[in-house]
Amino acid sequence: MKRIMYIEDKGDGLEGPGRIGWVEITRTGRSYKYKGKLYKRCAGYKYNCIEEETGRNFWISGPKKNGQDRLYGGIVEIYSSHLNFSVFKRLERENFRSAVFAIPAS
Repeated sequence: MKRIMYIEDKGDGLEGPGRIGWVEITRTGRSYKYKGKLYKRCAGYKYNCIEEETGRNFWISGPKKNGQDRLYGGIVEIYSSHLNFSVFKRLERENFRSAVFAIPAS
């Protein structure tokens, strides 16, 4: 199953880069796949997933309606190739007021 989710890198501390994109949830629900990488769910301090390949900490959750996904505020990137236009317009309608913008995926 695929869902639009918020992904934030916590590997270098509490304030890492965050983005919104399509995440695949595995059949068991114990891990996520995003951009070809596997993230195992866990319980940690200010993180809930560990990237299997590198061991880096990540926070992965559903996006908030108010757009305030980051723990301490900041910019959230939306990779436009992951979202079709109707989904992006719906996100705008649902009042994503904080610093949310679309950038082309590389």
